[in-house]
Amino acid sequence: MSGRSDWMTLATRIPKQLMEDIDAWVGKDMRDDFIIRALESQLRQERMKTGIPPVAMTLLELGQDALEAGDRRSARRYFTQAVRLCPKFAEGFNQIGAMEYESRHYEKAREFFVKALTIATEPLGDLRRRDGWWLDPVTRPYMRAKFNLALTLHRLGNSVQSKALFLELLRLDPNDHQGARFPLADVMKSLGESVPDDLDRLIGQALGNAEADSVEWADEREVESVDDQGGGLIH
Repeated sequence: MSGRSDWMTLATRIPKQLMEDIDAWVGKDMRDDFIIRALESQLRQERMKTGIPPVAMTLLELGQDALEAGDRRSARRYFTQAVRLCPKFAEGFNQIGAMEYESRHYEKAREFFVKALTIATEPLGDLRRRDGWWLDPVTRPYMRAKFNLALTLHRLGNSVQSKALFLELLRLDPNDHQGARFPLADVMKSLGESVPDDLDRLIGQALGNAEADSVEWADEREVESVDDQGGGLIH
């Protein structure tokens, strides 16, 4: 598929009711662009085998675009439509939870992150006992939801459980692609615990041994302190 006409030929197979729903979601003037994005998403989902309907994924992407443009009302509407269309869409619930968190509605955020984590756990099976955890895309919704839930629990005063979740994230991903060691340090300080000057050493506590010496840390993501509103959330 290379041209717009090719995509729109495929679009003729879309059921009439779904076309009407798309018009209601984005308006007729955006219908064609929406359909093209949905069809492109379908190809990506087929390659990654996520099982998420392409229309739901496209709604999520539109919500993310709206957030970047500062249109939070439209973003929330798109995310809500996405999870209504696909009730097993962990990333959709994670995005709604992030919006609640950033609005300082921490209890509501916790509910959405728990929902996202529960859904994201289902396809994992025994994956947590395998090597290369982070390299498998199926783990990403689980890791994002657990990270955000850990931040939220700290906000709600449950720093003990928050610490446990962050340590679990480090056990699952010793290279710490999400930067969990940074908010973990803040959580430990709030509990009156000592924190090493070299935060990389926190992996030793997570693993219960000295394996940290062989870990190559991923510093591509700089996480803010959890003392900042919305700091460190993963969207």
